[in-house]
Amino acid sequence: MLSIQGLKLDGPNGGVDVSKVAQKEFVLKVLVKPPKLVYEWSAPELCFGYGGGFSRAKVEMLTSSVSVSLSEISAQRTRLHVELSDKPTIDIGTQDWDKKQGRRARTKWIGLGDRDIGCEALPNLVRQIFLMARSHELILQHTLPKVQLELSKIQLADAPTVKRPLSEYNQLQKALAVANKKIRKEKMRGSDGARCDGCGLDADSGEDDVDVICGRCLYTACGSCEVHHCRGTCYCKKGW
Repeated sequence: MLSIQGLKLDGPNGGVDVSKVAQKEFVLKVLVKPPKLVYEWSAPELCFGYGGGFSRAKVEMLTSSVSVSLSEISAQRTRLHVELSDKPTIDIGTQDWDKKQGRRARTKWIGLGDRDIGCEALPNLVRQIFLMARSHELILQHTLPKVQLELSKIQLADAPTVKRPLSEYNQLQKALAVANKKIRKEKMRGSDGARCDGCGLDADSGEDDVDVICGRCLYTACGSCEVHHCRGTCYCKKGW
């Protein structure tokens, strides 16, 4: 499911921006069986007011009647141009607010067919434009590889083959993560009998016996530190 920021249909005066009638969840769905592109969105029913019902609309297009082209607008936005060889299927529905669950209930689709019925989500004028328009321009809030990957599921685009190169900031973050992991790994290793990891006593000093007390992390402790409440615990906390 891809988020749609803008959807413009071809028409007089440069077309119509349909996304202005929709709420934030204006989305493009890619259905595999049967292979379809689906626009779906909602709008609050004015008669219900806040926390009431919603009207929903969806436009379905079989991939056999669709051809697409993609272009990158920015790092997080992609333009999708859709050309149709046949008119789409349009439907509207209602969606109540489930007060008990505190969320929207399942959508009840009407099965509009050829009936000329409109609602807040899909006024009659917009429905007629959808039926006549054969060219759609969408602005998607996703990277180009993400859109390519979704459309490749229904063979409308080739799957991305090359990952987007990391930005300088992401490269720095990755390098820091690798360095921190190495430091943590080194910190979790004892001296393997060379010195006491508790107090730093050198094994050759002769002041106290220094023994490895953990075969996993090689934590080493002298006799005094071995019985200490803190220094007697190895790095990996497992001991022998």
